[in-house]
Amino acid sequence: MNNGTVLNRLLIFALFLLVGPIIGAILAWLIFAEGLNSTTWLALTVILSGIYLAQSSSATIHK
Repeated sequence: MNNGTVLNRLLIFALFLLVGPIIGAILAWLIFAEGLNSTTWLALTVILSGIYLAQSSSATIHK
């Protein structure tokens, strides 16, 4: 593997880690009937927007 491939895989792994809180919130809502208020939805939107921007950035290595 070259450095570009390694960096690309590390970037995908790091972005996947950011999805953890989203999955946790959805599972808490499904399993424990936790309420998802407007603050939670705002946080989910910010996280997903950040992941999208990081993935679609021109600085991201795509090969």
